[in-house]
Order: sequence, then structure tokens, then C-alpha cells
Amino acid sequence: MRADRDASVRRMERLSRMREYDVARNEPDPRGWTVVNRDGRAVGEVKDLIVDTDRMSATYLDVELDHKLFDFRGEDPHVMVPVERAHRQGRQVVVDDIAPGWVNELRTARERHQREFWDRWWRRGEPGRGTPITRHVRGEEIAHAIDDLRPGESVRIPVAEEEIVVERRPIGREERMHDEVVVNRATDEPPLGQR
Repeated sequence: MRADRDASVRRMERLSRMREYDVARNEPDPRGWTVVNRDGRAVGEVKDLIVDTDRMSATYLDVELDHKLFDFRGEDPHVMVPVERAHRQGRQVVVDDIAPGWVNELRTARERHQREFWDRWWRRGEPGRGTPITRHVRGEEIAHAIDDLRPGESVRIPVAEEEIVVERRPIGREERMHDEVVVNRATDEPPLGQR
């Protein structure tokens, strides 16, 4: 393992990049096999195996989803499927869950994850930096918006010609952590607890 990598992070590598290695002789090599869902519909193809180099075993299948079936336009059609979520059926790989609704959820989660990743990456070690962005909600969405707040996030709630800003943040030490909801009636003033 390289010295600059965190030792707790397991090393993953594509089998196609591991020139001196291949699938064991007594095991099937699923690369190039069609992936079908529980309905037996072809949804993609296994392009590669992702190997845990600490254990020297394939832990994920790199599956390229069908571009036309799932309407990929400029998006990455590849998904990593844990080998335990797939099973062999002849020369096909069955992954029960892959369907249009699942792919739509995947797109949404992947987009959110990317935004969160890049936000954490660029802000690491720099608390409070950046342009604050708040979410605007309508009256019927207030309860749901407050429940979904994460620490450090705020939501703007318009209330009869004025707005209140609600922010949830962790308070206390780790062993006695609890959330505090802070309400601020004027967005240009500090929250009530910081005056």
C-alpha cells in the first residue's frame, strides 16, 4: 500500500488493470456477460471485476447499464454491484433490483453524493467558508423540511411577508450530543443563540 494512503482504506482495483492476475481457473469469468433483472429483462453488461487487493477477491461487478433502456445522455452508465447481490444463471448475471425506478433513485443519490463529496473536499479544514445557500420551501413543506435538516444546513421558510430561517446543529460533546433548532426571524441577523 502506498505510504500516502490511509491504512484503514481498503485498496480496490479493476481486474483489467492487474496485468499479472486473472479469475481463478475453477471460477467463471463474468466479464462480457449480460446482466438481467428479476423479470429476465436485459439491463446491462458486466464490464469488469473490482478486486479487493487486501483479500485478493472480486467484491464488485462493474456493470454498464443499457444506454437506451435507461436513457443515459452524457451520464455515467456504470454501477458497481456487490457480488453477493448478483447470482449466475447460465451465462447471465441476475441482479434483481435493477429497474427504471431503481436507476432514477440511483441518479438522484449519485448527484447528491457528488455534490456533498466535492463540498466536503473543498471545505475540509475550512469551517464556515463559502457562500451560504439556503433552501426555499412552501408552507405545506415546513415540517418535512425541518425534519430533513442536517447539521449546518438551513432552510428559508416564507411566512406572511416575512421569513424565518431554521437551522439544526449539534450541541454538546460527542457522548452527550443532541440537536438544537435555532429560529432566526431576520436573515441578516445572527441566530437567536448567538446574539
